[in-house]
Amino acid sequence: MSNQITDDPFNLQRFIDGQETGFTPQYHAQTFSTALKEVKNGKKVTHWIWYVFPVIQGLWGGRNNDLYNIQTLDEAKAYLKHPILSSRLRDITIALLNQKHTLYPINIFGYKDVHKVLSCMTLFYYVSKDKLFKDVIDKYYKGKFHQETLTILEHLSIL
Repeated sequence: MSNQITDDPFNLQRFIDGQETGFTPQYHAQTFSTALKEVKNGKKVTHWIWYVFPVIQGLWGGRNNDLYNIQTLDEAKAYLKHPILSSRLRDITIALLNQKHTLYPINIFGYKDVHKVLSCMTLFYYVSKDKLFKDVIDKYYKGKFHQETLTILEHLSIL
């Protein structure tokens, strides 16, 4: 059963599609359920970071990043209000906080994706002030936000 969004001014459907089919322009990636299992097991081994932990536009290039980057603060807020996307982001963030395999996020996500997770947590914390995202930053990143994300948010006048 497809989870089609009917009123979708930000094309959030692209995240649902990625999470449910694993489609990306460059890779045969995996679904949200695979991503959740990998986080619970403490090791990301397949491709899914773009549509599970989205980041603000302007940080990383490439076709997958361009497709799944959050373009505006309003889009980030809409993502957090969407019942499926918000629930999945919260579920995987809670799984990350509860996993017991390592305290080092690089061991879970690898060199490239460890920064994307921090960027995602920084974005959604500043958009929502939800403590859940700050808890990840505190536990895995010694309380330090993603500086490049903060710079972009500053230019967008959120800080």
